[in-house]
Amino acid sequence: MAATDYQWPTLSIREEMAEFWDGWPQVIAYARTRSDVIPQQSVSKLTSLELVWKPKELPLRLAFTSQRKPGSQSIPTSAEPIFPALVYLRITFERLVHREIDEATGLIWPYETKALLADKIHNNLLPTIDRLLDRIVPPSTEVTISCSKWDWYEVIDLALIEKQGKEQTKPERADIEGLRCWREIPREKDGQDSTATTTTSNGAQDGESEVKGLREGYWIHIPIEDVHLSQGIKPGNETNDDLAWDLGVYSHVTTARTIASPRDFRGDHLEACLGSSIINSYPFNMASLETETEIQNEVEEIIEVLEAGKDACTSTEREELLQRILYRTKSATDQVLHPLFNKRGICALGLWAFENTASIERRTALRCLNNVLLRSAPARQLFVDEGYPKQTIDLMKNGEPDDELLTTSILLHCSTGTSLDLGPNFEKDDLAGIINTNVSRHGRAASSSPSGLPTSGTATLALLSTLSLHYETQAYRFLESLTPILDMLNNAHILSPPLQPPASSLVACLASIPIQASQSFPEAAVDKLADILLSSIIAYSAGGGIELMSLFITLLRLAQSESAAAQSRLRARLLPSDQDRATPLGQGDSLPHKLIHLATTSTAAQVRGISMVLFFELSNKDEPELVQNVGSSNAAEFLASRGTQVPQEDLSGEKKAGDNSETNPTASQS
Repeated sequence: MAATDYQWPTLSIREEMAEFWDGWPQVIAYARTRSDVIPQQSVSKLTSLELVWKPKELPLRLAFTSQRKPGSQSIPTSAEPIFPALVYLRITFERLVHREIDEATGLIWPYETKALLADKIHNNLLPTIDRLLDRIVPPSTEVTISCSKWDWYEVIDLALIEKQGKEQTKPERADIEGLRCWREIPREKDGQDSTATTTTSNGAQDGESEVKGLREGYWIHIPIEDVHLSQGIKPGNETNDDLAWDLGVYSHVTTARTIASPRDFRGDHLEACLGSSIINSYPFNMASLETETEIQNEVEEIIEVLEAGKDACTSTEREELLQRILYRTKSATDQVLHPLFNKRGICALGLWAFENTASIERRTALRCLNNVLLRSAPARQLFVDEGYPKQTIDLMKNGEPDDELLTTSILLHCSTGTSLDLGPNFEKDDLAGIINTNVSRHGRAASSSPSGLPTSGTATLALLSTLSLHYETQAYRFLESLTPILDMLNNAHILSPPLQPPASSLVACLASIPIQASQSFPEAAVDKLADILLSSIIAYSAGGGIELMSLFITLLRLAQSESAAAQSRLRARLLPSDQDRATPLGQGDSLPHKLIHLATTSTAAQVRGISMVLFFELSNKDEPELVQNVGSSNAAEFLASRGTQVPQEDLSGEKKAGDNSETNPTASQS
């Protein structure tokens, strides 16, 4: 079928690109005049292409379909895709306009609800893209679909992680900047319904262009300028600043704005069909479109408008200004952002984040504040001095997931390194009650749909554990969250490595609240903690196992628990059985063996210490019983630290593995 037989989308290019590369818009101009100007031979040789789609002018479902009138001679369907040699394809969408219809979804933007948006995207837009890709490119083409707004990416990313799992979804930083995740195309299997049409046999071999294989999937991408710092996922450490990564902080900061060239998107492949003169005649990697002085002046001007109040501009205009600030907090240097880091900048953002809570721009102002507090430690103290933590707590009460994420993140930023004292807020504002309510909501959600803990839940758990440690006399107030925490733990998958969210967040909470005071602790939860311990020893013991400290504290609290059933179950899982004693203790593969081995060989003294204290608690704090449970040579270092020496005859007379006696209680590792 010739290129003229298809309906081509109207293509455009980003304005900042068009300003510098006269050659690249020429490529687009060919397509604007429709494909009757592009020779079919050139189309078949294209290896790299970016389409900027305008769904209002051409719906996705009609793109690259026959444009012949009904009743005319039919065109035979070709097994050959329209771009048979394409190696890279990127599809982006025209920018959305406030209060106008997003033609790709049929919804007005901003969207009314995320649930409705998710339904439109997963049941309409993505299946349409699946079919489009089947028509136009071979399965081997690397395809990137860039989302029009963060709302798109958020509902896609979360759903894919729930359905495919994190390992298959592969959330990561994109090589063209921003974030991306992998979507596997659902195909019909065993009569099950599918959102995507299947192509012909998947047995196509290289060179067999007449047979079309099955595409496995494609990348879903969100450009860096649309990434919301307070949303998204990146595993990281549980320190206060590092937690920002876990809450989705995308802190790729550059000193100059760099615009990607056609070559950066493999544009050099266009030379095959358009000639090298177009591509090679123009500069690439044009950097620093704006100087730092210009950016700082822009920031200061926006602060002035925000300070001026409601009459300075419309709500829509103010939202656009705050979006500019939000973008700058992700891309500009600290020096440029200095106006935001002082009292004036904090108060200007606080005015719209807290004092005008009915405004549509409130949440954007909160995001700006969150990013400012993440990047500037002095700004956190200014935030505290202005009394904003109290307003943050008040905002936490509304139960909105987006507000929950932002407010808890803000409190976390201010909880260390400032003069903030939240002690009175436990009584006056029921701070623990607010957090318990949010944890309970996440617990119910985990029980009904084990789709993983949302980012807002991770933030709330981090705040709970942080406050419990900083305000130990108030930690008992969080015991109300024990049941939902255990519900979430029961539904959490043990990942690899195991101590990453959500498991690490849940364990940190259990380690920080007085669970030993609870009269009941489900045996299933004890088993889950033991399973996590086994996986963690395997994953972390080579480095000393320091990552296990929170888990050991949790197990130690259980060993001291008032729940006899929990203590009994913990002994059954951690102490050597008769079968374990057939092998020198510390040399087998069971959990008791591996725990004893870690307790005696770890390069981290605190790990050796706490693991032996755990064994001591499980031995009823009785030294002879400890020797009976772990072996005299294994217990020797710990007992020596308590001023007790193990008799030499006990050390030399230990029974060896394979002894025919009923038990071999003191068998030790060599």
